[in-house]
Amino acid sequence: MILNIAVILVALAVAYWGVANGFFSALMHLACTIAAGAIALAFWEPVAMLIMEQTQAEWINDMVWGASLGLTFAVSLAALLGLTIVALRANMKLNVVANGIGGAVAGAGSGTIVAGMLLLTIGNIRGTSSLFGHERTVYDNAGSIVRGSNLWFPADDLTAAFYSLVSRGTLSTDTPLARYYPHLAEAGSLLRKSFDEEKPLRHTLRKGDVEILGRYTVGASEAIGFDALMGQAGTTAKPVLDLNGEPLKSQNGGQFYLEGFVLKFNAGSREKFGQVVWWNGAATLVVESYDGLETRAIMPIAMISNADSSTSQMGRWTFDSKGVFIASPGASADPLAAFEFPVPRTAAGQAWRAVALYVRGIRFDLLDYSTEPPSEPVKVGRAFASVTDRNSAIASSAIMSVGGVGAAANATGGGTLNTSKAQRIRVEGTSETVMISNRLPMAVMLRAGSLGGLEVDDKNKIRDGEAKFKPEQMLQRGTDRSLVVDSFLSLSDVGIIQVDVSPRTVLDMTGPDARDATGAPVLVDANGSRYQCVGFVYKDNSIVHVRFMPGRPINSMNDLPSVSSSRADQKITLVFRVSMNVDIKHYAIGDTALAEFAPVLKLTEVQR
Repeated sequence: MILNIAVILVALAVAYWGVANGFFSALMHLACTIAAGAIALAFWEPVAMLIMEQTQAEWINDMVWGASLGLTFAVSLAALLGLTIVALRANMKLNVVANGIGGAVAGAGSGTIVAGMLLLTIGNIRGTSSLFGHERTVYDNAGSIVRGSNLWFPADDLTAAFYSLVSRGTLSTDTPLARYYPHLAEAGSLLRKSFDEEKPLRHTLRKGDVEILGRYTVGASEAIGFDALMGQAGTTAKPVLDLNGEPLKSQNGGQFYLEGFVLKFNAGSREKFGQVVWWNGAATLVVESYDGLETRAIMPIAMISNADSSTSQMGRWTFDSKGVFIASPGASADPLAAFEFPVPRTAAGQAWRAVALYVRGIRFDLLDYSTEPPSEPVKVGRAFASVTDRNSAIASSAIMSVGGVGAAANATGGGTLNTSKAQRIRVEGTSETVMISNRLPMAVMLRAGSLGGLEVDDKNKIRDGEAKFKPEQMLQRGTDRSLVVDSFLSLSDVGIIQVDVSPRTVLDMTGPDARDATGAPVLVDANGSRYQCVGFVYKDNSIVHVRFMPGRPINSMNDLPSVSSSRADQKITLVFRVSMNVDIKHYAIGDTALAEFAPVLKLTEVQR
């Protein structure tokens, strides 16, 4: 209700301005508004990307996709109106009727675009699924995401349709909006889904937070029955719907094939609680008919990811019920996942072609239109003739290497581990070097309510953040437990291992081997999977520095506090999140192992 009224009031206010100022002024305003909208949509993506490259501030990145569109539109409109006022110093005199009718029509056009751009701006800012009580896209009971009910005055639909139309006509370019954003009005809403409406997920990523590793097809060369292709053969098939709410099975004579994309999600794609979360709105494939006359935005029907953090076994999960959210298991670095999209083709076998893949706001171009015919920057690595062949590749984990990149190397987040410099460290019982515990090291005890940038849960366990304290702010033993913060948050399948790298210790970070190594500190299990350093506790005579950010792991040794081998007061312990029941074998910096644990470290009990 609130959004409906607000949109109508904005549109009416601009339309009234047109009536009050006459047809000529309203017409010039409409021309400037149309041009400003075109400029904003043209520079929307590069402006957002530029801003995200320049800052790590989460609140800016939460707003940047919407703000870059809205601010570019507002600045362009203000500049164009200013130039118009300077260039046209006098108004055109028309009769009262012409001024009233013409001003109303032109004003209504401007009002629609202004209201539409406002909706698109707000819709692309991080938030809950509902926008002031209105949901642009909703879940069908069978799991498909479909368009929700329209606003009383659908300014966003009208604006998107107008610019899509002119992008292939009067304002045509080599990269028309209609080709790349057939889902412009829904794009923001697809990313605002969350399993907890009070805690929205990270809706967009930065460039480099996700990479395409491979691409495959299923049934591209030989038709496969729709239900079997969807993975529902032999069961009561649930209808798969498109964004319009229409069953796919009734379209194109039921002729579809699957496009699959294997992706690697790097550290920046993690949520604050340390895992990557996927849903069927997190990825969108834009496809184009073989004649280039129609484009569609398609949601994935299924995804493939690691089934168990303690093994390399993959599993396929279908989005076949309302609100399916899948989290990366355990805590291994850079998890892999593949999304599968149903792509239409004609009865004659003419397949639609994939134009672009969107993953949490990041666009990957799949066709290069600067060449004739268009080339494919991301080629199909493997074409599976049947669902059975694809399933066999899932069972063997070969599905993750369809693009010609080894699955094992990518799953570990790095290359081959060099163990020539690894010293053998025996860890049994209590160790001064390695601690399998979520308790803060060095007897650090913080006071609840005076934590600076640290966030804690309802049990006073640190779940995210960074802060510095003076040594005198530390609590002493015997303090009321309700006031004490002395542990990191662990989960049922993820625990904490800490490694002391203080000067003059066994794994001294100032030692020659550590200084010569490049990369980030990691723990590596017996299968080669890596576990990132998510924080540290640093202490000297003047400061206690605590950082714990599962969503922003340490990317290099330069991200750690500076320490010197000549200072006896400096101590630093690195904090790692590790999956339960895996065999941690090495501590390494980048690809250089500095320690081999004997026996291997293993978390077998949930840390309280």
